[in-house]
Amino acid sequence: AMQCPAVKAAPSTVVPLTDDTRNLVEGCCSSKSKIGKRTKSSAGCEVHRFTAKEDLTKAETVKAAKAKIRDRRDSLWASIPCVGGCPFQIINALKGPKTRAKIRGHWKLFRKLWASFVEVAEHALSLGAVICFEWPRRCAYWRDKRVLAFIKKHNLVCVRVDGCMYGVKASRKSKRGMPMQKSWTICTS
Repeated sequence: AMQCPAVKAAPSTVVPLTDDTRNLVEGCCSSKSKIGKRTKSSAGCEVHRFTAKEDLTKAETVKAAKAKIRDRRDSLWASIPCVGGCPFQIINALKGPKTRAKIRGHWKLFRKLWASFVEVAEHALSLGAVICFEWPRRCAYWRDKRVLAFIKKHNLVCVRVDGCMYGVKASRKSKRGMPMQKSWTICTS
């Protein structure tokens, strides 16, 4: 089980607040993200989504995401695709060289997106903003040395949640409306 130390104190040099608007920057999300949708309905909060279309592997997109995080009231939420780290990839790898190459491609994309996330997150943390990122609980990315080093460096807190605790329900026709366990780990400052 992953244990993270207590939350690190905000930096002592805090940028003065410029207005009443808060920003939520979402990385690697859907254009119809439920987090963004719910947050957008909150008074005084602007949602800035960076989807696959904007491509967070590009330097100009990283720069744009950093520009949206201005001070300690803002937040960064990242949902980097978990495909390469899915436990089923162990089984899928047995299908042959083409499948293994595809899995390696998912890991390559993860490493690029992770590097971009770290750059935006370091900026956010330097301003005292909150960062969060999530993957399914058993995703292999949680064991990646870069991820573990980042968690340790910033004394991040990791929380395990099950979707059914928060009203997540199946959307597939045969199971529609039934509670789903959907186990996640969310790591946050």
